[in-house]
Amino acid sequence: MNKEKLNRYFWLSHEIERQEKRRERLQKKVSTGDLASDVVSGSSSHFPYIETKFKITGVPTGMLDKISDSIEKNLDEALKARDEIENYVNDIDDPQMRELLRSRFIDCQGWKDVGRDNYISPDHARKKIREFLKSIS
Repeated sequence: MNKEKLNRYFWLSHEIERQEKRRERLQKKVSTGDLASDVVSGSSSHFPYIETKFKITGVPTGMLDKISDSIEKNLDEALKARDEIENYVNDIDDPQMRELLRSRFIDCQGWKDVGRDNYISPDHARKKIREFLKSIS
């Protein structure tokens, strides 16, 4: 684990949230049948020819399956990566370091808040995390 992977936690959580919302919107559109529509012109093949406009609605199943699969794949990958980060932080023996890493990378706090919440100065929190990350690489 390194700083770059820990920094990805925020964006993984953001991606998960957005993909779940996409999935909900897609399911809502499928349930209402409001995925695709078009207006076309036509008439009866019998005389007299009178042009009429028709609205066609439906669900493009091939495209729907592709979008749904893409959402599920992205969700699975992001959830696995986020869980990997959480498990790594939870497996650290030092409770202070666990809390510092949680505050900084999982809760996405600034250094001032990390220090305040963990009863140390922001500079000391930064130094401890930097030294920890250096020791594991």
